[in-house]
Amino acid sequence: VEEEAFSISCFARNLDKKDGPFKKSDPFIKIYASRLGSNQPKQLVYKSEAVNQSLNPTWEPFYLKKSDVPENDQLDIECWDWDSDGVHDFIGRFRASVSDLKKKNIFSFENPDRRGLFAKSIVSGQFHVNHCKDV
Repeated sequence: VEEEAFSISCFARNLDKKDGPFKKSDPFIKIYASRLGSNQPKQLVYKSEAVNQSLNPTWEPFYLKKSDVPENDQLDIECWDWDSDGVHDFIGRFRASVSDLKKKNIFSFENPDRRGLFAKSIVSGQFHVNHCKDV
């Protein structure tokens, strides 16, 4: 018997460039789950593939097991720029529950370190949900 899961299809738009002025980023996402009312540390429940040289990546659809991610538990969704040296660059993050992903289609990645001389906002790109549904 297969375990119940959530099916998620997503993409991002207008991500920050992290590989210099003439290159783009190689973005991937990590999803961490935090149990409501628990003192347990957050757990990595998904890591996507990196999409090479893109500020507008579309990742492969994926599943999150309901036993790992109850619908109303908090998710930290982080976007990173993959680097071959293993020191990946942080693009941004946002928090949402699976329930939020089912209701809303667009979220903003935020990076508090982004604000500076040229960046007037901490928004470092948008995360878009094609679908988030029970399977």
